[in-house]
Amino acid sequence: MGSRVGDPLPPGDTTPVGTADDTPSGAKSRGILSANALTFATARLRVSHWQADLANPAARARLEAELDKLLTPAVMAHLPPSVQRQGSPGDIPIWIAARHDHGAEVATVVADNTLVGLVFAFFPDPDAEDLHIGYLFGEAAWGQGFATEMVAGLLHNLQQLGHCGTVHAGVDPKNTASVRVLEKAGFKRTAGQTDVLKFAKELTTPSHGV
Repeated sequence: MGSRVGDPLPPGDTTPVGTADDTPSGAKSRGILSANALTFATARLRVSHWQADLANPAARARLEAELDKLLTPAVMAHLPPSVQRQGSPGDIPIWIAARHDHGAEVATVVADNTLVGLVFAFFPDPDAEDLHIGYLFGEAAWGQGFATEMVAGLLHNLQQLGHCGTVHAGVDPKNTASVRVLEKAGFKRTAGQTDVLKFAKELTTPSHGV
């Protein structure tokens, strides 16, 4: 997704390579973006589609409390208007509902039993295979390599599930840390707006089940 992360940030993996909420209003999620596609584990991270938490009242209450702490002004400062919180008490349920309204699938990123970030994914064209991804991480997670680890795990999981097509992401030109994350994951620069660097990576189905 095209992000709007602009100001200099701490070194390492910082705030998002965009978010799903640059999503065109007609964007649709697909079967590949069911819980399995956004549920995987890496050496340090556990990524899980948030639908199970949202369906359980107690789990949802915990998630809302964690999101309230995660989505700080520093994390949200350079994101698109459609991603912003309303800034009023109790605005997290509204923020969650807006993600669904924009057609995004969302997963939580947990490290050491603590919510450290979110992953977003959507297909802007329901008839095409082009997948757009984005993510954000809380301030406490910056500089620890979590974004690099998560993106690698996501791409591997998509391949294992048989997703063949182009994966897209966008990042503010000033967010050099996120640029490095994408480049390390094998993304290549494509044409983009002056305020957003666009990247893409082609996925192929692994041979012989590898």
